Amino acid sequence: MKAQEQSFRFLGQVIRLKIPFFQRQYVWKEDNWEEIFCDLVAAGDKFFGSIIWKFERATGNAVKTATVIDGQQRLTTLSIFLKALADSLPDTHQNKAQEQVTAILFYSPNSLSEEKCIKIEHSELDRQRYESVIRGEKVNAENKEGIIGCYNYFREKLSTLSDDDKATVFKWLTNDDNKMLVVIELNENDDEQKIFDTINTAGVHLSVFDIVKNALFAHILNQTNDITSVSRLHDETFRATFYNKDRDRTYWEDEIKIGRLKFDNMEILLHSVAVIKGFYDPDSNRLEQLSSLYKEYIKGLTSDALTKDFIKEICEYAKLYRERFMPIGDKHPLGYNDAFSRLRHILEKADISVFNPYLLRLVKVLEDTPEANKKTAETEFENKCKELEIYVMRRFINGDETKSYNKLCKGLLSNNALPASPDDTQISQSLRAISNKRAALVLFWIELYRRQDKNFDITSLNYGYTLEHIMPQTWEDYWNLTQLPGESEDNFQKRKSIRSEAIYAIGNMTLLKGGLNSSVSNYELARKIDAGSSVRNDIRRCGDLTITKEIISEYDKAKNSGAEYIWDETKIETRTKNIEGEFFALWPS
Repeated sequence: MKAQEQSFRFLGQVIRLKIPFFQRQYVWKEDNWEEIFCDLVAAGDKFFGSIIWKFERATGNAVKTATVIDGQQRLTTLSIFLKALADSLPDTHQNKAQEQVTAILFYSPNSLSEEKCIKIEHSELDRQRYESVIRGEKVNAENKEGIIGCYNYFREKLSTLSDDDKATVFKWLTNDDNKMLVVIELNENDDEQKIFDTINTAGVHLSVFDIVKNALFAHILNQTNDITSVSRLHDETFRATFYNKDRDRTYWEDEIKIGRLKFDNMEILLHSVAVIKGFYDPDSNRLEQLSSLYKEYIKGLTSDALTKDFIKEICEYAKLYRERFMPIGDKHPLGYNDAFSRLRHILEKADISVFNPYLLRLVKVLEDTPEANKKTAETEFENKCKELEIYVMRRFINGDETKSYNKLCKGLLSNNALPASPDDTQISQSLRAISNKRAALVLFWIELYRRQDKNFDITSLNYGYTLEHIMPQTWEDYWNLTQLPGESEDNFQKRKSIRSEAIYAIGNMTLLKGGLNSSVSNYELARKIDAGSSVRNDIRRCGDLTITKEIISEYDKAKNSGAEYIWDETKIETRTKNIEGEFFALWPS
């Protein structure tokens, strides 16, 4: 390894500087551009970081080429600034400025050729945009992102400088005595991946995906020393899977909220694969260790065949993840008979994500099953989903801890059986003192379970309902409980206490489409069911589910017979028992 302080004209040392196909695309943004612009315009004694390269082994008459190991973001930005600066100079300086740009950023394939090739060769992700800028082709002046955005930013900022100031900066930047960079040249025996990992560089830190991708393709390139075949492998696997189109990269970078934290889809996928393969222990490892654990695992792939298989395996899991693990949310139609979606919805609403590796492997096993055995495999798949659903749902309703789920996921991947879930007595108690969030989930899936009956036209629903207490939590205002003649104060207070507790039983809750107006939510039952034309929402107009219609039906039946319909602790307990029976049918112990 040889390190030297160099000016930006160091590019004259190589004819062609290539950014490997597997390195990430250009990701610097306005805050990075602003920092480097201010430093360059200051034109003082400023250090701009390091560039690491490694010369490729020369073959025949091939152009002398070096591969960028680290510093592509900085190198790209400096070259774009040089081009933007030259383009912004007055006409009197244009010819000489463009000659300097050509000398630094272009080369001729041979001494007899008049063709000018761009010296910095980007990967396909950015090549067209970068070449458009460096060759001075017309670009979209409104673009604020990526390489085009970088050029536009510098042109706009440079327009605020005087011609003399711009000329001073140009002279400083192209002065060979201006040692603004440290250029590190590696020899054949240097481990570029190790150096790449340990050097302290400025800018945007590599994502887990970028680190893993670099480690994988650098490893197989060292194993085969065949850049053509490795480049083809990259295009057929990672490129086709993760960034063949702009929307691919957007999808994998989309963040999903899990509990209080956010993770992008790529992190979730790579974490799941690492857990499945067994080199990430969810019970003891931390997410910040993920990239280093991947690199250790990749080092242990002792042949290019093993490395190639692992690359393909990641892409296979990625395809299944993208197809089957989209966030469900509240707008995705759900039906009871889709066991996998039902389980994922319950896990999502319970803020439980640790079972993703287990579920991803279940999907992969099903996908890899020969067609002749598919029916049996599908039954086994649904059974395993149902087993986990029952276990999670009963514990969720019971308010049990989830810390043990990391160890449980590891056990499931080793084909361990699920431990016992809370018994029926515990569940019965929990249903009589249940939170709104838990009650809504139970009632929603009971509703969908009922709709599997052939009499229902609509068997799929979105999770867009509002939980409502039939007897309101502030029941004293309009649901008055009077002390009976001769009743002791103690007994009266006991009845009030029973009513206050009954409020939070699942039998006192239902789901409404849209939710009631706050103006009627606390009123007596008759007004809540039929608020009148002056109020937009009441139970009758919002109650399109069977779990709500059955209450309206009983109310109407009593009203039509001239009887008073009283919703009290007795009715709540009766309905709680009915719901409890359905709960045990759906999620038996």
